[in-house]
Amino acid sequence: MNGEHQQSKLSWQLPQATEDTLWISEGQKDAILNGITANVAFVDKDLQLLWVNKAAADSVNKSPGEMIGQTCYAFWADPAKPCQNCPTLKAFQTKQTEHALMVTPDGRVWDERGEPVFDENGDVIGVVEIAQDITERKQVEDAYKASEFKYRALIEHSSDVVFCVDRNGEYKFVNQVFASTFDKTPDFFLGKTFWDIYPKEHADQRQAANDRVFATGESQSLEVVVPLPDRTLYFIAKANPVKDETGKVVLNLTHATDITDRKLAEEALQESEAKLSNALQMAHAGHWEYDVDRDLFTFNDNFYRIFRTTAAAVGGYQMSSRDYARKFCHPDDLAVVANETRAAIESTDPNYSRQMEHRILYADGEAGVITVRFFIVKDPQGRTIKTYGVNQDITERKELEERIRQVRSDLLFAVSHDLKSPIQTLRQTQEMLGQLPPAEALARFQEYQEIWRRSLQRLERMINNLVDSQRGEEGRFPLLLAPCDPVEMVKRVVEDSQGYALSFQVTFNLKLQPVPQGSCDQEALSRVVENLLTNAVKFSPKGGQVEVRLKLEDQTLLLEVEDHGLGIPALEQTQLFQPFQRGRSAQQKRIPGTGLGLYVCRRIIEEHGSSISLTSEEGKGTKVTVRLPWGKVGIINDNTER
Repeated sequence: MNGEHQQSKLSWQLPQATEDTLWISEGQKDAILNGITANVAFVDKDLQLLWVNKAAADSVNKSPGEMIGQTCYAFWADPAKPCQNCPTLKAFQTKQTEHALMVTPDGRVWDERGEPVFDENGDVIGVVEIAQDITERKQVEDAYKASEFKYRALIEHSSDVVFCVDRNGEYKFVNQVFASTFDKTPDFFLGKTFWDIYPKEHADQRQAANDRVFATGESQSLEVVVPLPDRTLYFIAKANPVKDETGKVVLNLTHATDITDRKLAEEALQESEAKLSNALQMAHAGHWEYDVDRDLFTFNDNFYRIFRTTAAAVGGYQMSSRDYARKFCHPDDLAVVANETRAAIESTDPNYSRQMEHRILYADGEAGVITVRFFIVKDPQGRTIKTYGVNQDITERKELEERIRQVRSDLLFAVSHDLKSPIQTLRQTQEMLGQLPPAEALARFQEYQEIWRRSLQRLERMINNLVDSQRGEEGRFPLLLAPCDPVEMVKRVVEDSQGYALSFQVTFNLKLQPVPQGSCDQEALSRVVENLLTNAVKFSPKGGQVEVRLKLEDQTLLLEVEDHGLGIPALEQTQLFQPFQRGRSAQQKRIPGTGLGLYVCRRIIEEHGSSISLTSEEGKGTKVTVRLPWGKVGIINDNTER
């Protein structure tokens, strides 16, 4: 610096400088200031440069000597005038340190500060300019701000939930999507924690994930549930650590995608699959696939249930066609299965499908029957590469069909036999009368008339039972309720059955106590009594007696019909009130009957809101008891068909 300016007479107020440092030697001062990377210059009131350091001179490709005596703005601004908002000029005016960001014509950005220098009287005699080139830093800051603005814009306009929390689960930022989920504004959540927003169980789950983020410094993924008053939402969330320059986790930035629709669809699909599985199980059906090239079947659990085994028991869900045939196909049907499989594979029809039945072997060795519905899949070249289908166990259905067929056969035999008997009686007596002289025929007409009456009565009873059984199966068994004298009704039915009983050499023993009138369907109950009497007579030994008891007990009418005949095995007793059920003894001894009488009795009694039961012992006889609430007024159905 020029010798005319004696530094010992100056009082430089540099930042954080002490009084002692102001009096260092010129050489020491120059060495220090020239070693500073910032531009340092000293100017007077006219902004003429009195001293510059090396960094300032280098910034304009000059030497310090070339710059002394010229204005500062001649080098760093418009040579014709000082810089606008120049902190050096302001420092002269305010006598205080001034600061500003300045941009030079070459586009560089400077962080500039003006430090006033005072004399011993406190007057400003100059200003030290200190300028730091922050162009790169400013560019980085501007880029960061632009990036931050874009990132914030992305977050704010994202369709997903974004939020930021600290180590304690306190919200520092939430986007609009997060806030609108709860019908709140973003500001509502700031400063609140998980436990202020969610039930404890859900808050604890979120904090556990948050703890893992801060502990490991790694992202955490989890599925979270958001319970709301009117619905429940599901999200897939990824919690990401935000670290400072030292690598320490300072925040947790979480991004969450709403998967509610997908979750509900998955649950609906699972429910549908469960229902399908249950339906297949209830239908005794199982699914399978067959890979033609690999010769490999794949089965599901329901498939194995059909065969009364499990995948674990047979070695897994896959097996070859040879193993399948050996383990599950009935030997007599192997050829049928092989032919059907070959036809499916060789078919040129891409829509080929087929249904077949064949016998199988259960895992326990028993035989059964399945129906197989299968389809094929072809590749682009038209080759059959896969078949798939559903097997359904129809063993029970087949057994039922066989039973029905047998029952129908037995019923046809029984009905035809029972119908032939009275018809044959009518024909024989008519032919006999036709062969007698008129006088003798007239004399025997009275006798034959009773025979005809009993035969017609028997025909009528069989027809009524057939009609009533059909009504019962259809659930159509209306009653015509009216006042009824049960004692008189029983007497009349017994009287009408006397001829039938005499043909079996059986008598009735009546024990009828007085019973007041009540409400019932007299015609229907008469058929109940008639069926019970007929059964008791048929199963009684010759010379036997059928006891008929009637009494009122605790407002319940008790009717008992008891014989002392064959009796019924215990295992058969529960089945006799079902249609077409007849005891083994009845069939072996060819006792006439259709197996409908007790069934019709049960339906009529149940329609009266009553019960019928049976007790029996083989070789000792059978007692049937009817319990009918008495005195209860019923609804009269005028449209009852009879």
